[in-house]
Amino acid sequence: MRLKTAGLVLTLMLLLCAANVWASVSLSGSSLDAGATYVTGSFLWSPKEFRNYEFNLSFSNPLDGISSTYGYCVEYNQNFRQGATYGTQGISGDHLKAAWLIDTYSTFDASGGTITGTTDAVTISALQAAVWKVLDQSPLTYDPVSSYFNGWIPVTGDARAVYDLYTSMIASVNNISDFNGFGLESKFMLLTNGKYQDLIVRSSAVPIPGAALLLGSGLLGVVAVRRRRSA
Repeated sequence: MRLKTAGLVLTLMLLLCAANVWASVSLSGSSLDAGATYVTGSFLWSPKEFRNYEFNLSFSNPLDGISSTYGYCVEYNQNFRQGATYGTQGISGDHLKAAWLIDTYSTFDASGGTITGTTDAVTISALQAAVWKVLDQSPLTYDPVSSYFNGWIPVTGDARAVYDLYTSMIASVNNISDFNGFGLESKFMLLTNGKYQDLIVRSSAVPIPGAALLLGSGLLGVVAVRRRRSA
């Protein structure tokens, strides 16, 4: 009887973890909070304008109880599609660095299952550039901030403020050797799609491993009560 119960607990825990790995969510809407505009180009081709954005996302099916949240691009030079279906994935490695930057420098409003980004334009610009930097996503031909100062990429708006904040962000994140212990795994997750832009988003969900342990502890408690009654 004890072995059967232990097997049941283990199976339920594995199913919970598997659900976290294979969960998917569809976007029902989005809005963009824009940062500074970067104008790229030279005498060889026409200039093009690019912006750094903070994404406000709403979901057609709630994501661990979240109906909307905000986040930043993971991949540089990849298209974003509003109606895409995304898989959810936990963060680790360099994504912890990106999450730390967002956690430290972004601001947001949270009410129930709604989380809305409220970051100002200068911070959005510097933060997205810093996220790309720690994820090694900036191409050699494009440094979103510092290239402005050697004449390749003019930036509209307060370019000096963006550059100073960006360099401060990179210096801060580089001073941390271990990003475990900040609880970032429970605050953020990745939305992944093989064809479109991946996003790192804020999450207020209870971590699945913790939920699994809680359920396991509850089941073991039930077993203990049954054993006591049978005795």
